[in-house]
Amino acid sequence: MQVKTVAFIAVDLTMLRYLVPLSQRLNSICPDIKQSFFLPRSNVKYNGLALADNHTLGLSLVKNHCPYASLSDGSEEFDVTFQVESGTELRSKKRIALQHGFDYSYSHVVKSLKEQVNLYICSSQQSCDYALELGLPAVAAPLPVSMWV
Repeated sequence: MQVKTVAFIAVDLTMLRYLVPLSQRLNSICPDIKQSFFLPRSNVKYNGLALADNHTLGLSLVKNHCPYASLSDGSEEFDVTFQVESGTELRSKKRIALQHGFDYSYSHVVKSLKEQVNLYICSSQQSCDYALELGLPAVAAPLPVSMWV
């Protein structure tokens, strides 16, 4: 599959610490891939984008650190989407999830990852081995995603 479009789904500010470096790295090696960020305002947690100040900050971070990327309104389909853990709001041909802490160890997260994700990128070989034992298609990243810039 030739990848032409990639979307990054962030429902809270924490997710941007993973997705912004990944977007920057992708842009540095594949600048012809059209990138979009989807920042839905559904998460009402303290760091969620439902809060106006957080949403404004999220938009500013994307604009300042990923000026080549557009913002998605959620209506289009993408070749690949990246998300942190489970949960999705965009249509895509392939979905890749990034590990965040030990969220993957909860049964409801494992179930949704199995249903939604084509690949799960883990932060260590140990967590990758455990994810594989749980039946998740997983790989271990050589470096933490936040250091991919």
